Amino acid sequence: LVNLIFAFTIAFQIPIIVIFLVKLKIINISKIKKARPYLYVFSFILAAILTPPDVLSQIFLALPMILLFELGLILSKLVTK
Repeated sequence: LVNLIFAFTIAFQIPIIVIFLVKLKIINISKIKKARPYLYVFSFILAAILTPPDVLSQIFLALPMILLFELGLILSKLVTK
C-alpha cells in the first residue's frame, strides 16, 4: 500500500515536472512530443516496478501517468505562449 501511495504521489508531480522543464528551456515541447511513445512505455514499466504484481493495478497507475503527462504538455504550451 505504501508503494502504491508513493507511486501515485510521483504520478501527480508529472505535469509540474514537464512545465518546469519546458519553462527553464531544458527541453522543448517538440522533443517531448517525439519521445511520447517511449514515455508511454516508460510509464508502464515504472508502473510495473512500483505496483504489486497485478495487471490491473499497473494499468490503473500507468494510465493516470500518461494522462497527467499529456496535461503537462497542454499546460506547458499555455505557459510558453
